[in-house]
Amino acid sequence: MDEPPNPTNVEESLQRIKANDPGLVEVNLNNIKNIPIPTLKDFAEALKNNSHLKKFSLAATRSNDPIAFGLADMLRVNTTLRSLNIESNFVTGVGMQSIIDALKENETLMELKIDNQVSFLTNHDLRCTDKTLKCLMIPWP
Repeated sequence: MDEPPNPTNVEESLQRIKANDPGLVEVNLNNIKNIPIPTLKDFAEALKNNSHLKKFSLAATRSNDPIAFGLADMLRVNTTLRSLNIESNFVTGVGMQSIIDALKENETLMELKIDNQVSFLTNHDLRCTDKTLKCLMIPWP
């Protein structure tokens, strides 16, 4: 049985993040496949200055390395986000490494879900330590 479509209003969610809406603590964009890459980049940029959102999910949104690079830049400065889900996308080891490297400057992210990327990741693709990453959910071969 197919899941019902995700009812999240993408543009409204983006505007609420940009406005730093205190009532918005979670955004779930999972499985919305028609979000343009520039809009996904706008989410990452808007999260740099957002002090309320705690959980951001964009699994299966066809996100790729440019989105990962934007999320990495965001993670370097965001001090509120606790959970980030980018599972089931098209992020390569290079994009993942940028996120892992950004976590060296981030003390607040507690959960990062990155498994099931179309481009296969190996344990040689990512270099991280327990201190760098509190919770990395990725299946190792």
